[in-house]
Amino acid sequence: WNVTELKWQEMYDNLVAYQSEEGHCNVPERFPEDQALSNWVARQRKEYKLFCDNNAESEKDAMGRSRKMRMTPERLKLLNDIGFEW
Repeated sequence: WNVTELKWQEMYDNLVAYQSEEGHCNVPERFPEDQALSNWVARQRKEYKLFCDNNAESEKDAMGRSRKMRMTPERLKLLNDIGFEW
C-alpha cells in the first residue's frame, strides 16, 4: 500500500466508526468533532461523480493542474457496503 491508500483506509475506518455510532454515513458538512472526516466524505462524493463520467480520468485543481481520479471500483464497493449515500 502507498501513503494515499493508507490515508484513504484510515478515513474509511473513521467513517465506519461514525456509521456504527450514528446509524448512517451522512457526516454533516460542518462537523467540529471531525472536520477532516466531513471533508473526506464530500471528496468521496466528488470522486464518485468523476467515476461515473466515463470521459473523466482526471480533473483540474485550483491551479489548473490535472489530478488523476482516485475512486476505484473497490473503494466504491466498500462505501456502498456500509450504506454510503452518494
